[in-house]
Amino acid sequence: MATTMTRQSVLVNTRYNVHHGAQKSASQSAMADDWYNRFVKAIQDDGRDLKAISLAAHCGPNYVQQMLKDGKRPGVDKFLAILNVLGSASALYVLTGLEMTAEDEAFFRAVAKLDPELKAEAYRFFQKLQASSDRPEQSPGSQD
Repeated sequence: MATTMTRQSVLVNTRYNVHHGAQKSASQSAMADDWYNRFVKAIQDDGRDLKAISLAAHCGPNYVQQMLKDGKRPGVDKFLAILNVLGSASALYVLTGLEMTAEDEAFFRAVAKLDPELKAEAYRFFQKLQASSDRPEQSPGSQD
């Protein structure tokens, strides 16, 4: 005979709540810390002082300094505001781990303005360029 559980048979809103063990905070996961470490690096590499970044992001004047000092994760709204201040290259780095130079950013901005047909043509060109650079070069005298 199967046992049927009802709401009354489960402790709710106590330390024995059934959902308590299943939840894992982002700060407990090693992989989740990667973005935060990149975020800290992007802030430190920015060149501006922490107060200037805080003020530009419309946070309190000591927000970034306290966040870094205490190792706290910002809320989504403050995180996005700080990323906006740091710029798109830093935001890409923080979110994906891909580092982009100013030249890379200028290149992507130029490509983004192309019409779809030219984008496709440019993509094919870069695929061919990559494929040709992956092949080992043959000297002219080594052909059979």
